[in-house]
Amino acid sequence: MSASAIPAVSSAVESRLEVLQGSTLSGVTVSRGAPEVPDDELIALDTATASRSYASLGTQALDEDIRLGFVVGVVKLGGSYEEAETRAFELMDIVEQELRGDLSLGNAWLFGRLTNIERTYLPVDKGRAVQITFVIEGKARI
Repeated sequence: MSASAIPAVSSAVESRLEVLQGSTLSGVTVSRGAPEVPDDELIALDTATASRSYASLGTQALDEDIRLGFVVGVVKLGGSYEEAETRAFELMDIVEQELRGDLSLGNAWLFGRLTNIERTYLPVDKGRAVQITFVIEGKARI
C-alpha cells in the first residue's frame, strides 16, 4: 500500500499538461512548484492536501480525498488587466477540460470538481499581470 496517492496523482496531472505543451499550451510554462524561469504564461501545480476515509467492510479499503492547488499566471507587457485575466481563465479552463477528458487519469484518481477560484491583479513594469489560484478535487484509492 502506498503512503499517499498525492505523488502519483501529481505526476499524472503534470504529464497530461506537459503533453499539451506541444499544442494547446504551446509557450506556456508547466511546472510542479514554482519554475526557475517562468514564461509570460505559467501553470504550476502548487499545493496538495488529502483526507482519508476507510471503508468499514472487507479489507479496510483506504480512500483519499485529494485537493490539488494550481497557480496560473499571465503577464501582458503593454497590455491590460482584462487581456491578462481573459487568458488566465482560458488556461484554467484548459486544465479543467483536460482533466475532465480522462476522469481517472490512467486509474490514478477519480476527478471530482474545480473549486476555490481566486483572482489577483499584479502590477508589473510596463504591463499587467493576473494570477489565478484554484483547486481541483478528486478521490483516489490506496
